[in-house]
Amino acid sequence: MDFTLKQDYQARVKNIVSSLKRVIPGADIPEKDVLALLEKVYSSPEYKKAKVDAYKEHYTAEELMQIYELLKDPAYQLLLARQQAVMQASNAALTPMLQKEMQAFISSHLNSQK
Repeated sequence: MDFTLKQDYQARVKNIVSSLKRVIPGADIPEKDVLALLEKVYSSPEYKKAKVDAYKEHYTAEELMQIYELLKDPAYQLLLARQQAVMQASNAALTPMLQKEMQAFISSHLNSQK
């Protein structure tokens, strides 16, 4: 599959299911069927060639080797594995802070208009 993170895959499948339901109202479209469709496309020779061509266009052979080494690094694998959890935790902390600041911002602007 051509997904960096499991969340990318899940989001792509849900997005496609949603799009198909808009095109085919009332249709029951199982996510497993969309997964099969994605696997067919992503494993096709045409897509593989397009992907290779895109990498060749944007990276040198040396850069690709550096990326390959990075992807094999256990520390990088750990980063990828925990990246979503870290983002969720930081966003959970951020939300109340933003709400508090937005309330103060709105109050300040409402008071300045009086």
